[in-house]
Amino acid sequence: MSDSIAAPAGAAARSVLDRQRLVACGLLVLASLLWGYGNVAQKTVLLHVGPFAAVSLRTVLGFLAVLPMALAEHGSVRAKSVPPPARGEVASLSLVGLLFTLAVLVQQAAYASASVTNASFLVTFDSLVAALIGWLLFREAPGRRLGLAILASLLGGALMCGATGGFARTTPGDLATLLSAMLFGGWVVALKRHCTAHPGRPFRAAAAQFGFAALATAPAAIWLEAPSGAALSAALPDLLTLGLLATGAAFTLQTVAQRHVSAPSAAILVSAEGVFGTLAAVALLGERPGPEALMGAGLVSAGLLLVLLPAPRPAARA
Repeated sequence: MSDSIAAPAGAAARSVLDRQRLVACGLLVLASLLWGYGNVAQKTVLLHVGPFAAVSLRTVLGFLAVLPMALAEHGSVRAKSVPPPARGEVASLSLVGLLFTLAVLVQQAAYASASVTNASFLVTFDSLVAALIGWLLFREAPGRRLGLAILASLLGGALMCGATGGFARTTPGDLATLLSAMLFGGWVVALKRHCTAHPGRPFRAAAAQFGFAALATAPAAIWLEAPSGAALSAALPDLLTLGLLATGAAFTLQTVAQRHVSAPSAAILVSAEGVFGTLAAVALLGERPGPEALMGAGLVSAGLLLVLLPAPRPAARA
């Protein structure tokens, strides 16, 4: 009798986990949609303010957007008598905040010379970086396809940077985007490990990383860039898009969803940002990527999908 009861219970638990993962995957794709649309605002906001001011103001807005949920979460945690954060949790969250700040800042600066199409696809190298970090440091092997995926993505990125023309079309923004992808890859892994080790407080994690970025970039925004009131007023529509949608909503969706999805899988799902960003750039900015860029984007996408695809199951024995 105990076996007959345990089996359905196990099946029910697996069903719940499957539903949680499905919902999490949907949230990550939605986050990629918001990032893709926000990439246009990342380009146009630089017409009015510098990268430090853009990052500081968008993360302030993101922090304010998620703060009510973080406070409600804090009240719920206190009601459940959950222990206060340990020293390890603070250190883990600090690492998440630092990597997030560096990644967003470098990505924002890249848009000064990178096209939205190139930047949207090149930043998706973060999935390969996350897979490599998980494999090399934590023995989270993503499968035998990793080598082929890296090759396809590197070739695709080279085509998007103008390899056939001797890289004459490569911009500093392209290189900065690749650097931001490396930082985002480290951030994805750090965030996943933080959410796994310290579950139950995803909104606090989101608010903390936004607050960290806002405070870290504010001094440079004030002293080095000193945007005028007119500039801030002109940049306000883009800042609202970046702060409320591409930061507050999108990064919070990833923080919440990543508890139920592995770091490489999460990075692959949000790599749809490249597709959404290109569509937005074509529709709103009139960008027209050439055949070489489109071929490169296709190779990057193929490499990312190779990381996500599960290994084939061995054939069942007769």
